[in-house]
Amino acid sequence: QQQQQQQHQYQPQQHNSNNNDNNNAEELDVVFLGDSITEEMNGRWQGIEHLRFKDIANVTQHLFRKKYGGHVNGIALGVAGDTTPMLLWRILNGEMPPNLNPKVWWITIGTNDLTTPQCSEEIIYLGILRIVEVISTLKPQSKIVINGILPRASPRSYGRVFDPNPIDMTHSQNQQQYNSYDMMKTPPLSFKYVQQNVDNFNLWRSIVLINRELERFVKQNPYGWDPDKQQNNSNNNLHHFVKEPKQLFYFDAKDLFLKPMDNTHDSTAATTTTSSSSSSSTSFSSSSNTLGRTYILPKELMNDYLHPTALGHEIWGKAIVQYLLKILNDTKY
Repeated sequence: QQQQQQQHQYQPQQHNSNNNDNNNAEELDVVFLGDSITEEMNGRWQGIEHLRFKDIANVTQHLFRKKYGGHVNGIALGVAGDTTPMLLWRILNGEMPPNLNPKVWWITIGTNDLTTPQCSEEIIYLGILRIVEVISTLKPQSKIVINGILPRASPRSYGRVFDPNPIDMTHSQNQQQYNSYDMMKTPPLSFKYVQQNVDNFNLWRSIVLINRELERFVKQNPYGWDPDKQQNNSNNNLHHFVKEPKQLFYFDAKDLFLKPMDNTHDSTAATTTTSSSSSSSTSFSSSSNTLGRTYILPKELMNDYLHPTALGHEIWGKAIVQYLLKILNDTKY
């Protein structure tokens, strides 16, 4: 925690801005937690308002503020550059006060963990689940939505991303373990090196693996964390859940941003059936020789292939609203 606090000493303005937002919050349907993608929803970057995010802020107001015509009330608590431990520090240090009790907490975090800290998929997955555990413990009456890590692409690829081949996604004895985007070295790579060479790493492949495991976890454990019975499961406390009204949800935004292209990188990909979704164990294994279907991430949706534009936020936000309304109205989702 001391290390996380030291990291956030360089970001007091964002943290203080978020604290002001949640202290002034009215009755809320949803609170968004995340990094720069979430902070931009307020028209801010590192706690400072920027004209370049004004259109995004306007989209957010009209979608998530009833007084501007939205169907739900929400606020966004994001900090540019945040990773999963940084978000965890924030919610334990003022951004989740007792008087902030939305019906839904919406988590979008993890993309920064892939670059600067060079985290593996396993670490990011566990970091996100740790955030879920804390929210479930502090706010047991709220529902939680894990938004899958959003697609991102390399500018050098002109927005093209390649799915792992379905062969790679099966639980085969012949699989090879790999670390994140095959760039893990000792000593750790410098921030400058990562920034200069991030385009060489297949981040989308790691995102697919993390999102797959998050979705599977939610399907297997939809009922919420029970801190009172945590001690009863000595083998795996993190996965001890009880059957109460559904609390945990997964939202996949991939199809909102990625447009499929009419080709694959392996002729067997289209006809191969993956068994990963039926397995109960967590696996981040993958071979590294083949790639699956090709997608394009349009610049009009993510101009820098990382942060949604105003149009990207509008498309994503409308889908979020529809999903929220189903949860809030307790209809089939």
